[in-house]
Amino acid sequence: MIKLIATDMDGTLLDSNKEIKQESLKAIDKAFDAGKEVILCTGRCIAELKDYIEQIPRLRYVVGTSGALVYDVKEDNEIYMQAISIEQVHEILEVAIHLPV
Repeated sequence: MIKLIATDMDGTLLDSNKEIKQESLKAIDKAFDAGKEVILCTGRCIAELKDYIEQIPRLRYVVGTSGALVYDVKEDNEIYMQAISIEQVHEILEVAIHLPV
């Protein structure tokens, strides 16, 4: 039995205008009505999701920051957070600066 439906945002839930279509919102409501938990999974941070969260009032959980964050919307609380250290950021930048990107 399916208990949870996780959806990506960019290129999946969001259209080319970065909006959630009404059909998608209706499908999400239908899933909630059927007792399913629907969560958003995204590379975005919570601050970038405020408008989308408001459109899905029964949304409880978000997996954000490319999986480094699990967030409880209703409790306004981080359940899990795994940030990289400043040292790791410097190491990444030191490698990246030499790449043709």
